[in-house]
Amino acid sequence: TFQKLTQDRELTVVYFGGSVTAGYGSSDSNEYSWRALIGKWLSAEFPNARVNNINRALGESGTYLGANRVQMDIIPAKPDLLFVEYSINDRYYKSTYEKAASQFETIIREVKAALPDTDIVTILVTDQRCLELNREGKLHIQAQAHEDIAKAYNIPTIHAGRYLAAVVDYSTANWSNYAIDIVHLNDAGYKIYYQIIREFMYNSLFCTDFLKPQEQFVMSPIISDDLFDGDRTYIIPSQDLLAKSNALGGAGVTWTNESIFSNAAISEKCGRFQFGDD
Repeated sequence: TFQKLTQDRELTVVYFGGSVTAGYGSSDSNEYSWRALIGKWLSAEFPNARVNNINRALGESGTYLGANRVQMDIIPAKPDLLFVEYSINDRYYKSTYEKAASQFETIIREVKAALPDTDIVTILVTDQRCLELNREGKLHIQAQAHEDIAKAYNIPTIHAGRYLAAVVDYSTANWSNYAIDIVHLNDAGYKIYYQIIREFMYNSLFCTDFLKPQEQFVMSPIISDDLFDGDRTYIIPSQDLLAKSNALGGAGVTWTNESIFSNAAISEKCGRFQFGDD
């Protein structure tokens, strides 16, 4: 990331996660979400570099869907810096430790196999129900799975959720000052996440001696008993194929080019296709 900002003067940042990364709850997710604030901070600190911020967050998604999307939505974007935030949705899907670890490890390995120079940062957020765990210095099991995998691959983890819990003084009564529900934050809450992520980025970019030889990434042996595998090739029908299908009495599926990476599209569309009323 430092090399891209200072030598190549162009950095591609991809934000991969659920609705907390998308910025649901903020007054304007492209202005006040933590990802938007980090993107603006990078541009301000490195004015001579072009920073390309790519939002690949999708509400209600955990590592199960993330592992399915990584080949289509992440690797082709060729991120130099990738933020991954999925642990809270893995909790909501009640993933076991083993499943959360396996699916998160799949994402890490596939990104690093295709793009070994990509810097990855793991973001662990929280919700109102986890405040007591935060107070005790613990993580819910899905977040612990992500942190253990990240550690095995020498990938940094930012405990944004613990920082937010400390700011709200572990108080459920105070939570509403920073959030619109149990997990989605308002502008003030996202600013707290941004502050701790910014601190990490500042220390990494400005307090590191890059003149010293840097360790090269070495792929860790597989940690999980098995990885998320199988054929995950996406087959997206063309308009012509859909037209022929409909002529033969198809199911009434129509093509749309609308992006799936917006809350409006997510609520109205199923994947990339609009299904008929019947």
